[in-house]
Amino acid sequence: MNDQTEANKSVVRVSLLWLLLGAALMVLLGMGGGVLVNLIWSPTVLPLTEGQELITTTVQEVTISPNKAVAEIVDKADKSIVGITVKDATNKTLLANGVVVTNDGLVVTSASLPKVDLTAIDYLGMEAPLSVVGSDELYGLTYLKFEEGVVGPLDVRKEGVSAGSELLLLGRAKLTFLPQVEKWGLKEWILPPEISPRGMQRIWRGTMLNDPTLTSGALIDDEGRLAGLLMNGPAGLAISAEDLLISMQRLSQGKRETDPLRDLGIKLHFNLQTSSTDGRQFTPQITSVEEDTPAALAGLKVQDVIVGINGNKLSWDKSLVSQIMEQPVREVTVKRSNRAEDIVLTINAKPQ
Repeated sequence: MNDQTEANKSVVRVSLLWLLLGAALMVLLGMGGGVLVNLIWSPTVLPLTEGQELITTTVQEVTISPNKAVAEIVDKADKSIVGITVKDATNKTLLANGVVVTNDGLVVTSASLPKVDLTAIDYLGMEAPLSVVGSDELYGLTYLKFEEGVVGPLDVRKEGVSAGSELLLLGRAKLTFLPQVEKWGLKEWILPPEISPRGMQRIWRGTMLNDPTLTSGALIDDEGRLAGLLMNGPAGLAISAEDLLISMQRLSQGKRETDPLRDLGIKLHFNLQTSSTDGRQFTPQITSVEEDTPAALAGLKVQDVIVGINGNKLSWDKSLVSQIMEQPVREVTVKRSNRAEDIVLTINAKPQ
């Protein structure tokens, strides 16, 4: 009995050993078969055709610095942006955006405002009453001032802005008065449409926006300075800081209501003309001459094209209004359709 049991145990041990040896042999055969298959059926690598580049996997480094820079610019400029609303309204909604431009609390906006008591809501949501200083109709701007409190001003850019520049458009949301930001691209300088303020001889055209709350928003450059003001969002029209500075100078000199073109007795239509000899020329054309004005007494006529003031040639990028205001007009040089040469006319002061 014991002998039979021992025999059975031996059979079992021999059977397990063979199973382990068989499994090991199968693994070795599988590995060897894989190597053999790769040698016999190795994949064909196609050569690169002309102009084709080898594609390699790369890991792109992601940075948040552009967003961080924008956030820093907005955070700084937002402190000088106010929402203008009706003073005693129960549910206040945004009428216009305003920008603080001087240390004594002067606010400028390109929006037309109703003749009601107004208040400003600043970046903290605090209210401060505003008083209307007046409008500069030549440039389509309205000035207001804080009756109390101080809000830091935004620096106004003094250099020109080139077409193709990217700016930030900053305003306040209609109901919450929180900052609202859009990217705004300057596409080109254009002659102003007929409905534009009559003192502007060129205007920005850029990104068109359907949101009316951003009209009168501030256009901010990459250094956080005020570069312009949006005047018409859907049309993408804006006034540059250059014209804003001229208007602010008129205000500081007490000449906000002065219209040098009206004082001369003329109205103009701004044009650009090109020629093979002189290139692009700024050619404002007279559309009307009032009787008994310096222009009429000097002999200026409708359809005359002004080419010079006081012996200085006109330039599209230099404001004609500014030129006339810098010094009294003594001479006007014009082109007249029936004359080959320019005509120089002497301007005398308006008779009393």
